[in-house]
Amino acid sequence: MIHGWIGEKLDVFLTRIGAARSAAGFRVEWDKDASPLELGSECHLCGGVRVREVRPSGSLWTALMWRSLPKLGIGVCEKCLSRLLRRWMWAGLACATSIVFGVSSALASWVVFEWLSSWTALLVSAAGGVVGFFVGLLFPGRLSGSGVGLGGNPAHVVATGSRGWIIEVASDSLAQLMRRRGVRVTECRVVERDVFPAALGGLLAACLVGGELQWYLNPWVRVVNVTDVPMVVEVDGREVAVMSGVVGEQPGAGRYVQMPRGFRVLRARGLDGVVIDETRGVVGEGRVQLYAPGSVGRCFWVERRAYGGVWQPKPEVVELSRSSRLHTLAEPIDGWFEPNPDVESGRWLSGGMRRVVRQGQCR
Repeated sequence: MIHGWIGEKLDVFLTRIGAARSAAGFRVEWDKDASPLELGSECHLCGGVRVREVRPSGSLWTALMWRSLPKLGIGVCEKCLSRLLRRWMWAGLACATSIVFGVSSALASWVVFEWLSSWTALLVSAAGGVVGFFVGLLFPGRLSGSGVGLGGNPAHVVATGSRGWIIEVASDSLAQLMRRRGVRVTECRVVERDVFPAALGGLLAACLVGGELQWYLNPWVRVVNVTDVPMVVEVDGREVAVMSGVVGEQPGAGRYVQMPRGFRVLRARGLDGVVIDETRGVVGEGRVQLYAPGSVGRCFWVERRAYGGVWQPKPEVVELSRSSRLHTLAEPIDGWFEPNPDVESGRWLSGGMRRVVRQGQCR
C-alpha cells in the first residue's frame, strides 16, 4: 500500500516536470509457468520483420527487492529496435550528465571551500546530480512511446506475486498476442518514465563519487599528544582538535583528524596559548600519517610481525624520523601503541601481516 501511494505521487511529480507521461496501455498478468511467446519472423510491436529479441525491464521497486524478471522474449524489427536504442542511449547520456554535474559540483565546492564537511559534500553532489537530471530532460531524442513501450522497453514489470509478474505494455499488437495466448490482459493507463531510472542511478553515483572525492581531498591524520598537558591542534590557523595528554604508551592513544590535502602548517598550542610545536609538511601522502606535536625526546617505530605461512618481513622494526613531527607511513597500520600478539596466541590462525606503531623514550 505504501509502495503504491509513493509510486502514484512519484508519477504525478514526474509528469509535472516532463519526465513521465501517461498513455493508454494494458496490464498483463504473466504466469511464471507460462511458455514463451512464439517468435516467428514478425515483430511483436508493429508486424515488421523481426531482427532481435528483447526482455522486459523492471521497475525501481523490483530492483530494490532483488526480484527476478520473467524470461519473456519480445521480437522487434529494425525500426523498433532503432527507436529503442536511441531511447537507451539518450537515457545513458542523461545518467552521465547527472554524474558529471554531481562530481563537478563537489570538486568546485572543495576548491572554493577547503574545509568542506562530508555531509556538505554529499549534499552538494546530490544537488549537482538533480541539476544534471533536469538538464538531461532538455536533450533531444525523447520518444512519444506510441507502440514502442514503457521507458524505452516494450514491457515493464511493475509488481511481482506468488504466481508471476504484473507487466504493463503500451503496444496494442503485443497485448493482443498475449490475449490470444490466454493471458489475462486488461486495459489501463500506464505511465512512461523517460529518464528517471537512469537519472536516479546517476544521482546515486554522483553522491558516491562526490563522497569518495571528499574523502580523498580531506584525508585523515592520526594525532597523538604524548605530553602531560592538554593542547589545541590547529591546521593553517584553524582549530581542528583538543587533545588531552597521554604520558607513556597507551593502546589506542590519539585519534584521527580530517585535514585538507596539500602543504599545511600544523601547530599545537597549550590552553594558555603558548605554541608547543609548529610543523610544516604535506598532508595526504603515503598510506597513513601520524602527527605527534611536542614529542621531543620521544621516538616512534613500526613493528611488523608475520603469522601463519607468511614470511617474516625484514627489517622487523622500522624507525621513524626523529627530526619530524609529521610522519608518513607507506604501509597500513593495524594498531596504535600496543605490541603485536604472540604467534602462539591463536588470534591469527589464518595468517597475515600485522603492523603496529610503538613509541617510547629515545635512547
